[in-house]
Amino acid sequence: YYSYPSMEDEVEGIARNIKKLIIEGVDPWEITLCFPVLSKYLPMTRRIFKRYGIPASIGEFNLSATGPMIALNELITCIEEDYPRTDFLSFLTAPCFPGISTVVKERAVSLSYRAGIVQGKDAWLSIKSILLNSIKEETPADEIQLLDEFQKGLNSIIDLIDGLKKETVLLPFIDAFESALDRLGFFDSSALSELNVQGDELPAKISRQLSELRQFAGLYNPENRTAGPPSFYLKYLLQDLKGSEKIGDGVNILPFELAAGCEARAL
Repeated sequence: YYSYPSMEDEVEGIARNIKKLIIEGVDPWEITLCFPVLSKYLPMTRRIFKRYGIPASIGEFNLSATGPMIALNELITCIEEDYPRTDFLSFLTAPCFPGISTVVKERAVSLSYRAGIVQGKDAWLSIKSILLNSIKEETPADEIQLLDEFQKGLNSIIDLIDGLKKETVLLPFIDAFESALDRLGFFDSSALSELNVQGDELPAKISRQLSELRQFAGLYNPENRTAGPPSFYLKYLLQDLKGSEKIGDGVNILPFELAAGCEARAL
């Protein structure tokens, strides 16, 4: 039994032990690793294993907790609410939306904090004027040009989200949401391919969920769908998606409940 002062030290210790086993001649695929709650440890384990040069084969993980899926939920939050700062900034700067202009991605955090934006569409649309009015001395021309470009790029994103807000019927909302993801470059983003999901890629999983939502919309009349607005159903279907990253020569990383069925030289 080893007591570690933190999760980081714990995973470091596990990585060192596994590296020692591999050096002693145990093949990585003969080693199985599990945690009581895999989702809490997985991002840290990926990072530390990469540093130690340990290949990992992940049997099952919560795909909904990955960066691109979190970004989608933040987009849905912006649809449901009045552009709250934390969610909107996280959405704007997410790498899985390459369709958002570079100047918006790079300057959204600093400019919004300088302008004191908390939430609200009108506040976001007024960042340029708020900042210009707050500067007592004459603003340099290049700074004005940057603010122009930033505000223009931000306004186009707000127009896109406002279009989704206006869709109150489920089927048109699904079509508009999928079209918005295309415009934002989501399905072609390198951030999705870096997930290395086994079997169905993430875009295919999302498209399948949207297809299921379309079937649901066709089966049930609007008056029977009383749980909430269209975004509610979409958010529900994007929860608890499972994925795996199985490679033949990696250490098997499994949820605790699946590890009992494994035969391994080291657990």
